[in-house]
Amino acid sequence: MTEDIRSAWDALAQEHCDQTGITLPNARDNIIGFWLTAGDTRPFFDWVLRGHKPSPENVLLVAAMMARADSPDVLPSKLKDALPFGLSISGKRRGDRSNLEFVVRDYFIGREVERKIAVGEKYEAAIAAVHEWLPATNIKVGPQTVRDAYDTRRQGKSTKR
Repeated sequence: MTEDIRSAWDALAQEHCDQTGITLPNARDNIIGFWLTAGDTRPFFDWVLRGHKPSPENVLLVAAMMARADSPDVLPSKLKDALPFGLSISGKRRGDRSNLEFVVRDYFIGREVERKIAVGEKYEAAIAAVHEWLPATNIKVGPQTVRDAYDTRRQGKSTKR
């Protein structure tokens, strides 16, 4: 079972194998879980980048850490209490990242307006109809957002031709 010892977590996983007789992948999963709950992701990303397939429990821990940083209210209190740390996105890119939820929302709003216009509704009537329909889908935006979504969709189509 001995592999190259590159890091403290490699040494710890090997020791765990030697002491308990478990397989190296299982030892790695135990070490990953321990380090994640201590707020350290290095064993997780190091081993995953080297080909380790993390256990479903460790994938759940990473997802919970991401949720803790972004939307802590979605976590059950048991998970929230077990994980004092969260993971957030960072990088060198400047400026705001696009909110992909808004991009997807606007795609479907624009598509719905386009469908109404395709069956003969006038622009303003289609905008109004979609705006009235949206609250039933739990989307609450103003008529200008509906216009912008459709206009952006049309601009994108005219430049692709």
